[in-house]
Amino acid sequence: MSSIPITYQDYEILLLLQNEPTISFNQIAKKLGVTPPTAKKKVESLKIRNIYRGKAVLYKPESLNLTRYFFILYTPSLESLQHLEAALKYHPYIISRTRFYGSRLGVFAQFNYPKEKTELLFAFVDALKKEGFVSSYLYYESLGSRRTMQIDLERLSLSSFRWTFDWEKCYSKLLTINPSPLPSPSPSVLDKMKPVDFKILEILTRGKIPKNDGGFDSEITQKKISNYLNIETTEIWRRYHFLQENVLSGYSSRFSREFFNINSEKIIFMTFKDETKLNRCFTLFTDEKEGPPFRYHIEAYRDSKGRKQLILYVSLPQYHEAHLIYTLSKTASLRVYNVDTIGKSSVSYSFYSEAFDFKKKKWKVEDQFVLDGPLKEIKEELEL
Repeated sequence: MSSIPITYQDYEILLLLQNEPTISFNQIAKKLGVTPPTAKKKVESLKIRNIYRGKAVLYKPESLNLTRYFFILYTPSLESLQHLEAALKYHPYIISRTRFYGSRLGVFAQFNYPKEKTELLFAFVDALKKEGFVSSYLYYESLGSRRTMQIDLERLSLSSFRWTFDWEKCYSKLLTINPSPLPSPSPSVLDKMKPVDFKILEILTRGKIPKNDGGFDSEITQKKISNYLNIETTEIWRRYHFLQENVLSGYSSRFSREFFNINSEKIIFMTFKDETKLNRCFTLFTDEKEGPPFRYHIEAYRDSKGRKQLILYVSLPQYHEAHLIYTLSKTASLRVYNVDTIGKSSVSYSFYSEAFDFKKKKWKVEDQFVLDGPLKEIKEELEL
């Protein structure tokens, strides 16, 4: 049980933030019957206690004519793993890297990469392998069908601080639920994007905006974006709503895993022989009422044989691990990676607006930008 106390009003605020991540202090105040300054103070208190960690925004790579690639990068030693982690940050199209352990040590890396010259992405990974940072690797291409699910605090017992979920019912649903086909990838709106759109997206995915004193402000508003970019507020409003409608996949509130006893993370690759079973799994795990109450991301990808498969990245309490693995194993073959949750073993990278060339109206995929340049920076940092 957490040693940090939580009041029922704190819990109410967290529920509001969970269900509406962009809710304003005025709206929170109205729902709780308090003043806006009091509501702000309450939210700030949750941040100070590291229970609430702000909100994150996700975007749909396909809407920008980008494709997501997953890499499982195995490393021969802890030292090579640390070098690999230091090296990956220099690639302009990386979006995240996560350390995993178990029978093999390595990094799970994700890239949102242009459809042109994908051979240079693999050349980059091969160069890391040549340096000894990677012993071998696997890669997969996303199909663009994905969903990120938020933890459901309504299914947390405040008295025991334990999560409840009926796994037997989940297993039954997994076999019987009416399957829906995988959702289609978002259409590209790249030709409608303006330079300011890329700047706004970079700010939103970074989760903070630079201040005049050299620091950062994590409370992002359209007015602050307007002041920072020196662009009229009305134009920022228009472009912000364009991004919301066409590019952003939504906001999610970030809560402390430790506080809520979410102490285990898994990356699970699921291999299905039957597409109906795959569709059932995706349908169930994207159902807010029927799926597990934990935070997870589920996404469809194509395997080496061209077949549709699923990947599940899930955070959950250890006492639910066995139930999850057993349930999934009854419908698919599993390859499970244990995620290192200590320190900064998982890092997300913001959208990089400089990766798009507006003069040429296309993504930058020149050798110097995606291969030679990053490799030079890596060698300089690691003194290779």
